Amino acid sequence: MNDVLKPLTPADYNDSLPPVEDVIALILKLGGVPVLAHPGLQLDSAADRSLEVVKTFKEMGLEGIEAVSTYHDARAVDVFLQMGVGP
Repeated sequence: MNDVLKPLTPADYNDSLPPVEDVIALILKLGGVPVLAHPGLQLDSAADRSLEVVKTFKEMGLEGIEAVSTYHDARAVDVFLQMGVGP
């Protein structure tokens, strides 16, 4: 899933990010609220694949999405608001 979140990252970039499901689980275990910040930087709000990514994250325990951001145009804000993330 990490490859979906960094489409502008050079292919030869090597990182050691943990899997998204592990991060969400840890945030929940520690009593935090997992939120996807400024998704418009990484996800195309018009792409079905992006909707599937958010749906998958919700199934993992994602509880919020930053829909309103200076990184998003009005159309993206509307789409992200309609994604209905939350418990």
